[in-house]
Amino acid sequence: MFYSETTGTTNPCGEQALPSYGACDLGSVNLARLVEHPFTARAALNDAALARLVTIAVRMLGNIIDISRYPLDQ
Repeated sequence: MFYSETTGTTNPCGEQALPSYGACDLGSVNLARLVEHPFTARAALNDAALARLVTIAVRMLGNIIDISRYPLDQ
């Protein structure tokens, strides 16, 4: 249970404290691909595309945890 676990380590980037045998599932978003009219005065981030992408990415990362073998038997 997460509220009673002892933190054993952190992931290499240090954002997430992990219990023993814990798993960290990180993803990234290439914001440059979401810029409309790059290198012009009209350059702007497509907020709607970002919202769609993040929604899908979070779901994908959750699915990865669901199908993985974590937590490991201790």
